Amino acid sequence: DLKGRATHAANVWDFYKPRHDVEYPEVDGKLSQTCYLRALDDCYTRFSANWRDNIGGTAPSKAADYFIFHAPYNKLVQKAWSRVMLCDAVADGAASLPDAAQETVAAVLDKLGLAQPAPELANEVLGVPAWHATYADRALDLALRGAGAAGYKAKVAPAGSLSKAIGNTYTASVFCGLASLIDSQGAGLEGKRIVLFSYGSGALATMYGLRGRKSDAGRFSLAGMSESLSLAARLADREVLPPAELDLALDARAQLHCKADDRAAVAPVYPVDRMFPGTFYLTGISATGVRSYERLSLDHQRKTGGPLVPAGFLPFDTVAPATVSEAPSPAAAPLQVAENVGILAAEVYFPGTCVRQSDLEEADGVSAGKYTKGLGQDVMAFTGDREDINSVALTVFKNLLDKYGLDPRDIGRLEVGTETLVDKSKSTKTVLMQLFEESGNTDVEGATVVNACYGGTAALINAVNYVESRSWDGRYAVVIAADIAVYEAGPARPTGGCGAVAVLIGPDAPLQIDLKGRATHASNAWDFYKPHPDVEYPEVNGKVSQTCYLHALDDVYTRFSAMWRGAEGGAAPSKAADYFIFHAPYNKLVQKAWSRVMLCDALVDGCGDFTAEAAAVVQPAVQKAGVAAGETPAAAANGVVKGAAWAGTYADRDLDYALRSAGAGTYGSKVSPAGHLSKMIGNTYTASVFCGIASLLDKVGASLEGKNVVLFSYGSGALATMYRLKGRRCTGAHAGRFSLDAMQRCLSLDARLDDRDVLSPDELTHALDARHELHTKTHKHGAAELGTFEPLYPVDRLYPGTYYLKCVHADGVREYERRAAAAPRVRG
Repeated sequence: DLKGRATHAANVWDFYKPRHDVEYPEVDGKLSQTCYLRALDDCYTRFSANWRDNIGGTAPSKAADYFIFHAPYNKLVQKAWSRVMLCDAVADGAASLPDAAQETVAAVLDKLGLAQPAPELANEVLGVPAWHATYADRALDLALRGAGAAGYKAKVAPAGSLSKAIGNTYTASVFCGLASLIDSQGAGLEGKRIVLFSYGSGALATMYGLRGRKSDAGRFSLAGMSESLSLAARLADREVLPPAELDLALDARAQLHCKADDRAAVAPVYPVDRMFPGTFYLTGISATGVRSYERLSLDHQRKTGGPLVPAGFLPFDTVAPATVSEAPSPAAAPLQVAENVGILAAEVYFPGTCVRQSDLEEADGVSAGKYTKGLGQDVMAFTGDREDINSVALTVFKNLLDKYGLDPRDIGRLEVGTETLVDKSKSTKTVLMQLFEESGNTDVEGATVVNACYGGTAALINAVNYVESRSWDGRYAVVIAADIAVYEAGPARPTGGCGAVAVLIGPDAPLQIDLKGRATHASNAWDFYKPHPDVEYPEVNGKVSQTCYLHALDDVYTRFSAMWRGAEGGAAPSKAADYFIFHAPYNKLVQKAWSRVMLCDALVDGCGDFTAEAAAVVQPAVQKAGVAAGETPAAAANGVVKGAAWAGTYADRDLDYALRSAGAGTYGSKVSPAGHLSKMIGNTYTASVFCGIASLLDKVGASLEGKNVVLFSYGSGALATMYRLKGRRCTGAHAGRFSLDAMQRCLSLDARLDDRDVLSPDELTHALDARHELHTKTHKHGAAELGTFEPLYPVDRLYPGTYYLKCVHADGVREYERRAAAAPRVRG
């Protein structure tokens, strides 16, 4: 039950993973514990207020049957239960607690000036200095844990057995608690209420409710889950080994982690015969970072006993252990139904430095047109070591807030899509929370989503579902898609770029997002990936990546088209829709994408719209796939494009050329308007399709009213989705504030693109070398020995109002500053 949930979000560096060459985190234990408990207090006081209003006056600690807490270690769960009791005492008075804690808690409440129960102040009191002191008050903690022992045993302990038996599982922790509770209680959970608290460092936390019930269907049930889990028997079936085996096992993991970064094939050293039957295991990592897996058979005879370490294994002693070193936002009035949900506002950011692709052609000694025609690109944006993914996201988000006069208190969800990571644990979303600090709003859901170029689309779908959900609280969502695309010197470097887009999501939007008829493709492909943490550069198989992209497009378009034709009439989307936006790593691929759309339509509609020359090429190609052009029902087209015979069309250059020639006219009217920005700044990974949206808004503006736009998003690995957008005029509460015309005025892309510094290819090389040095020196274990690292590049070439990386401290903490809005910009 998410209706009464409460979320806490903040920017803290309590637990994070800045070193990519080791698995170990940087942890400040005391700070991390305080952040956890502070997040719990914030969530519980607001959750409790919602509970009391909607379920009854009794606190959740008394009315709920069970509690599940994030459990990195069980002692912290005990402290968490104590905090729940303390928060209840603010609302209900010290007398509401067991006798053993009343005197100690009453003294704390006196320091807070709370002589009487004050439920209305339960959340506000969290900002008082006297409350902060309670986190280090050992006498208070001891008194509360002693007094709450019975409640803990009855309501909390049943969910803690699995975590106590297997340890910290990070993201899986609360799910282990859920599994423990289902395993121990089974059908006894019917009619019971459960409160769950999830926490992640950085920091994000949410508290929500669950309710056990009897399912109407006979297939799924609480009793069935309990029987399937059978945790006690499975835990008892494990091997208990000595601590020395743990040390050797972690040494083996460390060796594998480091060797995998040496650009050579590596195989794990541990045997698989000690694993449970049916377990998947890693067989090896190729020189390019591809990981291969196999599964033990279900009748595998598991060996037990004796040492686990393989013969000849040498301990790895070069890896050291890790260094251990707010007032609530006002609740907006919920809307009963969120209609016409979509993009209310949009902002773009790209660096003020760029290089012409024609200059790169000359510098690289390639033929003229290699990049400008072969890739279809004009200019590539780049930046040095002063900007990283966090600073870029801060800049575009701050600009969105300022340009549209947005109050951070009106934002209930913030989600980031990126594949440019500077930390393996602390998300970019949490860094952005510094822009909420002045407002006091910590109730901001969302996280950072990672899957190559698809993360922004996943974040967008999450945001739309948030606003359209029955549990929406009436506040906006913001989606930020941002990336810095860099490649090592060579033929792939001209396909780089840098950019970020921020969009505001809400109801009554001028650009509605219609997800009802969407189609998604998901598969396991190694076309583009980043297995080497010591560099920003990816491993890319260009031909495979292009084929994966086009295959995903064929898959989603044929299904999307079938649904479109069924809902809108017989005409294909390519004819009925007004514009198309494609994921654009380089523009030549977008041209190929439009050709594939035409080819898929030919399966259903035939070649009547093609020139005779194009039809003469397309018809035989379709026949090779086992069908005749124009004789495939729309609902059957997807089966054709998934067939083995269809695969030959991807390498058919004559077919591609014929289709691109035949579609040049419609490409110019339906596809080109969305491609301008990507041609001028380059590849922006997750931001690519959002750059397409921005380009279309900038070019067309209010003329988008009543128009249909089809969007195709792709991310290597691979994931892809096609969905629809609709331009409209706001008619409700947003009329006058948000509009297509307003977005066009705020974007003003041509003027901003013209205001950039066009630099030489040598400057691009120097900038990327500086980025490489920063990445290498700050992401390796032992970087602390180097002390604080300051980027090389000056900040006076950055646009006024741009956030930049000030330094990276010895412990990996990144510090940012912002150029003043009136700061002069040096050029030339």
